[in-house]
Amino acid sequence: MESCQEVTHCTEDENWGKIGSTKKVFVEKSLTHKGGFGSVDNVVERIEDKYWKIEINQL
Repeated sequence: MESCQEVTHCTEDENWGKIGSTKKVFVEKSLTHKGGFGSVDNVVERIEDKYWKIEINQL
């Protein structure tokens, strides 16, 4: 069974979508997470209307 956490909000995302930009992701409480800060997401590569490659750090 997979654990899925709902995102509550993001911060520091003013430039989100540009290559090299980051955002902090916050999630709700679940069986496997106390809630609050969840990760930092980073846009590694983006080809408009095709795909985004995103790196997830600091879990």
